[in-house]
Amino acid sequence: MAFWTKCLLILAIQVTTCFTWSAAAPLSKNFAASFNKENILIDSRRPIAGNGDTASTFFLIQNLIELGFKGTVNILVDEKSERILRTISSNLQGLESQVRLIREAELPAKEYSVVIRTGMPSGRILADGLHLTTAESPAQAGKLNINDKTVFLSTPIYGNTKNTASIQPLSLLNQGNKFYLLPAPGLDANSNEAGIFRDPFSLSIRNWSLDKAEKFLLEQTKTTQPDLHSLLNAVIQDRKSGNTRYALAYGFSIPQVKVQARDYFRSLLNSSSPLIVLTPSAFSESLLASFSEEERSKISLTNLKEFSESGNKLPPGHLTVVQVPNVPHQIFSTLLLASNRNHVVPLGAGDGFFTTALSLGIPFAPTTVDWNIRNVRALGGVLQNEGVKQGFDLARLQSLRSVYSIDPGIPVQLQQSQKLMMYDNLFKNAHNRIPDFSELFVLSVGYLRQTNTPPPGLKVLENIQHAYIGTPSQDIISCERVF
Repeated sequence: MAFWTKCLLILAIQVTTCFTWSAAAPLSKNFAASFNKENILIDSRRPIAGNGDTASTFFLIQNLIELGFKGTVNILVDEKSERILRTISSNLQGLESQVRLIREAELPAKEYSVVIRTGMPSGRILADGLHLTTAESPAQAGKLNINDKTVFLSTPIYGNTKNTASIQPLSLLNQGNKFYLLPAPGLDANSNEAGIFRDPFSLSIRNWSLDKAEKFLLEQTKTTQPDLHSLLNAVIQDRKSGNTRYALAYGFSIPQVKVQARDYFRSLLNSSSPLIVLTPSAFSESLLASFSEEERSKISLTNLKEFSESGNKLPPGHLTVVQVPNVPHQIFSTLLLASNRNHVVPLGAGDGFFTTALSLGIPFAPTTVDWNIRNVRALGGVLQNEGVKQGFDLARLQSLRSVYSIDPGIPVQLQQSQKLMMYDNLFKNAHNRIPDFSELFVLSVGYLRQTNTPPPGLKVLENIQHAYIGTPSQDIISCERVF
C-alpha cells in the first residue's frame, strides 16, 4: 500500500502544478472529431452502484456527440446493464444511430482501439473475454479484441470512497505496458477530482416553464405509458385549478437512509394544498413506522393503479406517495424540473441524479451514505462559496449547511429540505463552477492515441502491472497484467 500512496502523492503534485483542464474545450472538440476513426467500446457489464454507473455511460456518449463525435460506440452489456440503458435512453432522439448494444457472444472479429470502463470502484477493467491479437492469433468473434496500442480508460463512480486504501478515487489510463493515473469524476477538488459528466437533455430544458414541461410529459407518456399518462393528466389538471402540487423523489429505498427519508417527507407535511410525490423507488408500509400517529393520518402510500382507481380528491396538507415504474431519462428529468416549478425541492441520490439535477440548475435534497458523503459535502461547499459571492452570510446559509452536512460530525438534516428553495440562484449557477469530466476523458485518451505519449503532467507509473483482477463486490488490492 505504501507504493500506491507514493504514486497518489506524485500524481496530485503533477496534475495540480503541470496540467490545466479549464481551457480544454476547443482542444477536446478536435480530439472528439478525431475519434470518428476509432473503434470504441464501452464495457458496462456488472453495474454495482444502482443505475448511476450505467448512466455514466449514457452521459459520456452524449457528451462525446456534443463535442463533435459522429462515429458509432459499441456498448458491451449484460442483462442488467442492457435493461437500465434501454429504459433510460428510450425515445432519446439522435442517440440510437450512434450506439450499438452488444453481448459478449456477439462481439465481432475486429480490434478495438479504445476501451472504456465507467462507474467501477478502483477503476477496474473486467478481463472477461479480452483477447490480445497478434500475427499468430488474429481477432476472434465473441472476444473483446485488443492490441498493444489499444487505450484503456477506467473510472470509478463519483466520489467513491468504499476503500480509501485502493487506487480510487483516481482513474487509470493504460496503453500497452504504460500506465498513468489521472483524476476521476467527482466534486471534491481537494481530492483532485475532475468534475462530472454533463446531461445535454437537462441543460436544454432548464429554462422551460411548468406549462411547457407538463405538455412534454403528457406527450411522451401518451402511447408508451398510458397509466402514468392518466395519472399525470389528472394531477396536472388539478394543479392548474390550484388544488394540487406534485414532485419527484428518488433513492430512499435502502435501509441506511430510512431516517433521512422520514425527515424529507416531514418537510412536505402541512402544505396549504395536497401534495403528490411520484417515485420509482420501492417502498412499503414500514416507511411510516417512525412517524407519529397524527403524521401518519396525513400520509397515503399507494401505487399507480390504486391511485388511478381512487381518484385525486385529497384534503389540504395531505401527502400521497405514489410508486411509478422506472421511466426514460427525458421523463425523469422533466419531472424533476416540474418539481421545482411546483415550488417543491425533490429528493434524490446517486451519480446520475446529481448530474441531472445540477444540469437542470434546481435545488435538491440528497440522501447521504458513507460512500457519497464526501461528494455531498463537496457540492455543499461549492454552493456555499457561491452564496458568499452573492452576499449571503453564514446565518442565511444555515439550512444549506444542514441539508448538505457541511459541518463534519453534524448529521444531515433533511427536515429542512424545502428551505433550499431560497437558494435557487445558487443551484442555478452551480454547474458553471464544476468541471466537465468528458473533456478530461477526450483529452487524455485522444492525446495518447494520437501521440503514444501521456498528456502533459501525468506521470508514468513504472514497474507495475495493471489491476485487472477482483470481483464486482471488492476493490482491487493487487495487480496482474492482461497482456
